[in-house]
Amino acid sequence: MRQVILCISLLLLFFVSPLIAQDIIVKKDKSTIYCHVNEVTDSVIYYAVWGDQSETSYLLNKSLVSSIIYANGKREIIDKQFSTNNPYKKV
Repeated sequence: MRQVILCISLLLLFFVSPLIAQDIIVKKDKSTIYCHVNEVTDSVIYYAVWGDQSETSYLLNKSLVSSIIYANGKREIIDKQFSTNNPYKKV
């Protein structure tokens, strides 16, 4: 019984932990992209889609993005006008 519980818990850890450690790109239209952000430049964000085994790198124009939430919890605001944390947002 103890071995079964240990085996199940290891399987859960194996399958659930990758789902937790990912970056989230929040676009201005409120859609989200679950990914791993590779690089952020002045105009483009390079990312790999989460779960894509080919590790293809995509790019997204920075003007379409409102914020990036990194796996460590850090949030980078790209466009303050569309940020939910901005108290001076235009209505």
